[in-house]
Amino acid sequence: MVDKLDVARALREIGALLRCKGESSFKVQAYENGSAAVEAISRTSFGWSRRGA
Repeated sequence: MVDKLDVARALREIGALLRCKGESSFKVQAYENGSAAVEAISRTSFGWSRRGA
């Protein structure tokens, strides 16, 4: 099972790869913000979203 930290880590890695590739700083920041948002989700809320999908 994938947990929120796995998702956050993947988003951060994508952002880092985009930065290395020279992509727009806005796109990189979007992935970093997404990572922070996922980390901020409570454990219960994350479980809700997984069961509701």
